[in-house]
Amino acid sequence: MTKKNAPIPVVIDCDPGADDFFALIWAMIMHKKWLIDIVAITTAWWNVAAQATYENAIRACMMMGVQTKIGKWKDAKWAENASHIHGNDGVGWLSAILPPVTKQKNYDSEQLLLDSIKKHKGTLEILVLGPVSNLARIEKKTTGILKQAKRIISMGGAFFVPGNVSPVAEFNVRYDPKSAKAMYNSGANIVTAPLDITTQTIFTMQDLQPLLKHVNNPKYQDFLTKLTEFTIGTNMMFRETHYRRGFFVHDSNTVGFLLYPHLYKWSFHEVQVETTGEYTSGQTVIDTRNHPKTQTNAFIITDIDAKWFMEAMTEDFKEFDFAE
Repeated sequence: MTKKNAPIPVVIDCDPGADDFFALIWAMIMHKKWLIDIVAITTAWWNVAAQATYENAIRACMMMGVQTKIGKWKDAKWAENASHIHGNDGVGWLSAILPPVTKQKNYDSEQLLLDSIKKHKGTLEILVLGPVSNLARIEKKTTGILKQAKRIISMGGAFFVPGNVSPVAEFNVRYDPKSAKAMYNSGANIVTAPLDITTQTIFTMQDLQPLLKHVNNPKYQDFLTKLTEFTIGTNMMFRETHYRRGFFVHDSNTVGFLLYPHLYKWSFHEVQVETTGEYTSGQTVIDTRNHPKTQTNAFIITDIDAKWFMEAMTEDFKEFDFAE
């Protein structure tokens, strides 16, 4: 049983591209405030190649002076990814600004995730910033393991808004729809932050400027400025922000929901994932008709106080404590 005022044990499962990096930084700030305890970071392929996502998780930890176990996606084969959006290094070709990656103890993402759930049975919060491939794999190997986590807070899906990689599908679900389906069918306690609400949370250069005053390392000021500019550029290129110069902090909503749940509204639904459609693969479907709902498998976040969310995130970011 978690003691009162003890930090929340958290595993962050991610594929660090640019947006993930901001979520990781926010989580690490809260880790250093001892509100959460990041017991592990598990990485997967997807946004960029596995080696790059793994190295970006290491760089984030080195940048923030956080020590934790970091797992690597074990498959070395090529898979579809979004390097055309994030740059081959996942952070807009800016990785050279960050600390050089040091040798780490080898951890396999799946095994590390499995061990973390068992160690913190009933208390572990899993924040998923990318496709849920690691979760689906351990569930396949050990049926019922995901139900042993306290909660899975996953960024993914699109219900009443267009997708961002197809007319109907969001990236995290579209790139591995079978794993998403397996997660929703696992019986675990799942919270989903879909595009419906994450596209209301836009980070701008105006949001960044006050934060830079609290960053005492010039190279990290440079990195954050250039990463923000790069990510805004990609969002504007894909016409996602309705002419507002900013980028969606999609993945940060997992951190936001964990620590600021009062800013969100949600409802129970049974989520179905399309895995075979020629045009609809990765579509997330819920039934909102006024019929009895005897089967539900997730909380779907349906609304957010976006202004208070941005205030919470940016004020927390002012507590940057970078490693020298």
